Amino acid sequence: METPHIRQSLKRPQLQKERMAIIERDNHHLASKLPAIARFKGLVDARNNCPQLSVNTLKKKEKIVELTKENQRINQRIMSQKSDYRKELWEADWEKVKQRRESIARYPREETNKQLQKEDNHHLASKLPAIARFKGLVDSRNNCPQLSVNTLKKEKLVELTKENQRIYQRIMSQKSDYRKELWEADWEKVKQRRESIARYPREETNKQMMSVNAAGRKQKTGSGRSEMKHRE
Repeated sequence: METPHIRQSLKRPQLQKERMAIIERDNHHLASKLPAIARFKGLVDARNNCPQLSVNTLKKKEKIVELTKENQRINQRIMSQKSDYRKELWEADWEKVKQRRESIARYPREETNKQLQKEDNHHLASKLPAIARFKGLVDSRNNCPQLSVNTLKKEKLVELTKENQRIYQRIMSQKSDYRKELWEADWEKVKQRRESIARYPREETNKQMMSVNAAGRKQKTGSGRSEMKHRE
């Protein structure tokens, strides 16, 4: 059956044949050169140690340069800003805390620290002769004064008693806010206000309460006696 409306294009197969002919010619040319290449050693050693460069080296370098520049800008911004965590503010706050702690403390803190330092010094002084003998820094015939444990304890007790006396004198010299005179004056004021606010005078109510209590006691005693007589 003839199909006049459909025509076969002869251009495509012709182009394909030409391409295949070019490829075959190049392959024959390379095949003829391969034996000569294998025999010829060449000017460069066969073990070529050239670095294997990738295709994206330039792009990678550009990206690295951009990243370094951005990091430098961010670092400059961070360094230009003032930090909220500053050492000066911390030290100022710590000084305020120290002052408040000293004002609130029952005993002064400096003297307790001095006591601890003195105890540490005495402890080290008692250990020094043994340390010197062990290390050989001093002759075995050490002429250090042999202090007994009791003498050190006595010295500590004397120092502690003196410091306690000083603290006691300081405490006694200070005026207490909780004084009896102030309490009595405040209580008198409270009494006066309560009497002025009360609907009825408080003295009469107290007298009434006292009389009621006395009458109740008399009734109890009278009833008790009558019961005893009745039993008899």
